[in-house]
Amino acid sequence: MGLCVCVCIYTSSGTNGGYCGRRSSLRSVLTSLAPLSPSLFLSLSLHRSLPQLLPVAMAFDGTWKVDRSENYDKFMEQMGVNVMKRKLAEHDNLKVIIEQSGDKFHVKESSTFRTKDIDFTLGVQFDYSLADGTEVSGTWVLEGETLKGCFTRKDNNKVLTTTRCVVGGELVQCYNYEGVDAKRTFKKQ
Repeated sequence: MGLCVCVCIYTSSGTNGGYCGRRSSLRSVLTSLAPLSPSLFLSLSLHRSLPQLLPVAMAFDGTWKVDRSENYDKFMEQMGVNVMKRKLAEHDNLKVIIEQSGDKFHVKESSTFRTKDIDFTLGVQFDYSLADGTEVSGTWVLEGETLKGCFTRKDNNKVLTTTRCVVGGELVQCYNYEGVDAKRTFKKQ
């Protein structure tokens, strides 16, 4: 496990700056911060675990509407979704509303076919029903700027993994099931 160095600088002018990086030496952190300005107060914290400390997931907050999908039909086929449901799902107009409070998330998924509210806490296992009715159990964790989910199907014990990250102002959700990958990209509303 790498060392994480977090530094906050408070200056006499009231401005502040900060840096957080994994596997960085204290010297390199302080050198990169030196140009900011002389500090009145330097707070240095050495942490072993970055994911629980930084609110980077706040970038997920908001309303997101699906814009495009890649390999989604093949992914659903691998999941065992019948052809009729797959064709409908390709045009589901999925909208996702994400709200975060610390390590707790509230997600509302609404599509042409259903609306579902999901509440979860990072690192805590919960049960969930996919849009096609498949029951899964799993957890979400935050690693850096990426939400990672690992879910086990209740009907066959096979694993579905998913990630969410914000790239260029878009929410990108990637899926993997039994070697088949898919990606859905959402625009912020």
